[in-house]
Amino acid sequence: MGSFVDIALNIFRRISAEQKRKELRWALQECLERGLSLSARCLAELLTSLDRKLGTGAGHVEEPFSCVFREDLSLYLYAKTLFDCREYQRAAAVLQSCTEVRCRFLRWYALFLHGEKRKEEEFLQSGAGNFSGERGSQNAQATVILREIDNASRADATLFEDAYISWIRGIALKACGSEREAMEAFIGALERKRYLWAAWVELHELGQDFSAVASALQPVLERGDSWMFAFFLTMQAGTSVGNSIIISVLEELSAEFTDSVTLMQQLAQAYFSAHDFETAAEHCRRVRELDPCCLDGVDLFSNILFVQEDRVELSALARDCVRIDKYRAETCCVVGNYFALRQNHEKAVQYFRRALALNRSYVAAWTLMGHEFLEMRNTSAAVEAV
Repeated sequence: MGSFVDIALNIFRRISAEQKRKELRWALQECLERGLSLSARCLAELLTSLDRKLGTGAGHVEEPFSCVFREDLSLYLYAKTLFDCREYQRAAAVLQSCTEVRCRFLRWYALFLHGEKRKEEEFLQSGAGNFSGERGSQNAQATVILREIDNASRADATLFEDAYISWIRGIALKACGSEREAMEAFIGALERKRYLWAAWVELHELGQDFSAVASALQPVLERGDSWMFAFFLTMQAGTSVGNSIIISVLEELSAEFTDSVTLMQQLAQAYFSAHDFETAAEHCRRVRELDPCCLDGVDLFSNILFVQEDRVELSALARDCVRIDKYRAETCCVVGNYFALRQNHEKAVQYFRRALALNRSYVAAWTLMGHEFLEMRNTSAAVEAV
């Protein structure tokens, strides 16, 4: 692990802050074009924090994507509008005959999200109320996407030169359970674009052994410009990777990305995993000062307050979360922790169930609900939950 930390920090230090800002702008624009909203949100937050250090000068602005679109622009814009309205199947149908690479990506990504949407609907129709631990069926569109990608690559040998095509193939493979091939696809995407944030995130979420993934990334790291590898390291906060190592990396990144909410949340997770609850809580409070309407990570803050038995601050946090968005899974988790601290286990379970109804892949809610069942001496339900 130590050698990978040295590699990550050496690359991070070698790349100038201005170059990092330029690549963040490129990555942000590309994500917005392709509908990768969660990646765009993280990139925009990092870009804003870097601007605090460098100033908010206009910098170099890329030409609008429409200026370099070779064909199918009108269809793309129509489909992207449908995509943004969450009409995924309709967006995919509009782009069915388009061959421009961004159109192809958007069609396949729309199909994937349509498959995810149908999977959720089928789960609800099958009787979601039992929460038996069954996490649902496979995305039925994943095999369709892989088949279309294979057919398109036979007709166009340059298809996989686009990093985002490798990425979409990777998430389809992951949905089919082919995790090893998915990892290879994500690494292939990073070989083409080292700043493809979504690929770093997917590599982390595969849950593979860190050393094995880092070794497989060697061809990417040898290029010497993969500064986002340091962020990939920080995503290991709370895992088996040493927390003291992660904290040292996060502190160095935070010195350049001033007051980054993303990094502060990871620092809070790392300190929490190291059982330094007071420092973790301070980072959570700082996040709320900088971004008071942000609900990302509030579940971690509620866990810290639960451990500290701070009923007053946990009550205030729960009220704030309900005021911001009472139908967010994180809000339900915070309220559940509040009732758990009050020894109202039935009410706590009710809110953890509500969190799972909003997001059934929410691992923290499954775990917390299992703990509550143990408190209620319902061992069988606890085993099913965790």
